[in-house]
Amino acid sequence: MSDPDQEYHMAVIREYADRDFERTLVNRASEDLEQFHMLCRLQPSDFRDEAARRGYLGLRQIFREGGTVSLMALQYLLQASEDRSDYKAAEDLISTYTAEKFNVVSNKEFMVLVRQVSKNALRRRMVEAGQRLVRLGNRDDMAANQLVDRATALITEASAGYVEKTLAHSERECWQMMADQLADREKAGPTALPRKLSLGFRGLDKLGVGIAPGMVISILGRSGMGKSIFGLQCARNLARQVPVLWFSFEMKWPELLARIVAQELDIPFDRATSTQLYSAGIKKAGNLYINDVGHSSVASVRRAIRQFKMQHPELAANLIIGLDYGQQLAKRVPDLQAEASAAIKTMAFEEAVGVLCVLQADPGIDQRKPELRVPISSDTRYSKAWEMDADTIISIFREAYYKDIRNADPGKALGSVCKQRDGGPTANFPLTFNGPLTKFSDPVYNPGMTPDMIEEMNRTPVPNMF
Repeated sequence: MSDPDQEYHMAVIREYADRDFERTLVNRASEDLEQFHMLCRLQPSDFRDEAARRGYLGLRQIFREGGTVSLMALQYLLQASEDRSDYKAAEDLISTYTAEKFNVVSNKEFMVLVRQVSKNALRRRMVEAGQRLVRLGNRDDMAANQLVDRATALITEASAGYVEKTLAHSERECWQMMADQLADREKAGPTALPRKLSLGFRGLDKLGVGIAPGMVISILGRSGMGKSIFGLQCARNLARQVPVLWFSFEMKWPELLARIVAQELDIPFDRATSTQLYSAGIKKAGNLYINDVGHSSVASVRRAIRQFKMQHPELAANLIIGLDYGQQLAKRVPDLQAEASAAIKTMAFEEAVGVLCVLQADPGIDQRKPELRVPISSDTRYSKAWEMDADTIISIFREAYYKDIRNADPGKALGSVCKQRDGGPTANFPLTFNGPLTKFSDPVYNPGMTPDMIEEMNRTPVPNMF
């Protein structure tokens, strides 16, 4: 390592040694890609001062890693010389904190107002506010909540006269925005995505079950019942339309891919050849991304989602998230499980993603009578909060799972829509299960149906509820 690199490395270590302060006042830099792109347009040559140049490089590195940026890092940028780079650095500093940390003004509104005011007055206000924030952050005699309150008031004062961020929409505005969305869909024609995306099973489509940004669909079942496979199949069906990021907390990607290959080729994975995999991988591979790193909290999942969006900005618009399984994101304590459930719903809202969340059912249902063992919405394990926060709950049941049920058909399965927040119907729907292929399918026929009935069933269109 060269001397300049060693010097820069030691400077970064010194600046970020105080982790307590970083947890007190932080700015989640990766939350706004526009700010990241704005920072990337700057060059190290724009800063004449060596300290500011080192700080700029360190800040970019943290942006890339999706980490947090403290005021101590941004202090470097305020040490730049009195020229355009100093103005640009101060502008980026205050706009980042104003738009992202304290939600006073959005980035678009900020840039419009920048062009309306005197650059000299604006620069003076920004630099002074930034220096006061740095001094505030160096205080050790204030509690964390007091520091945040003081910093919020300081930013509000620095942005005096700005148009504040809209906190509510009037009904007229909502009508107009909805009309704009419909106009865009009409303009796109057949290529437009529906309001709710189908999960790929006919029984769910007839009940109006679909996923959209901000929604959480939970798939409930006992351990070993096949809930993860059913969720993975739903994810792959969605991946034919939109990108899907699947978080696997129990299986690594080779195990998942073995199941996918068996489902697509209709042969067990150990019988597949490399030639079949090469040809099927080109023709049948969907827009599915597997994250098998392992995460212990919802915050860790959100950080991975933001990093994924930074690496693939073209896929960020209609992203669907899969979690297998949700109870792994918190300790097995009811209160902590309730917090994780609420955090997943908040993540779906704030990140504008749809979430497929696989959940384990309570083992107590095994003690019920055979006809009452189909999981219901309140059978979630560890905490009932998973039922409250989910928009739709789908349970999976197979009689062959239980040894005490005689003459159970191993190829027969049952799905049940236990809850729909939007008022849709709740009912059971039939499924078939292929054990060697670990694959659920829509039934081709039911016992007792005549050929005419089967033809009528296949010809009947699915209601357009999306």
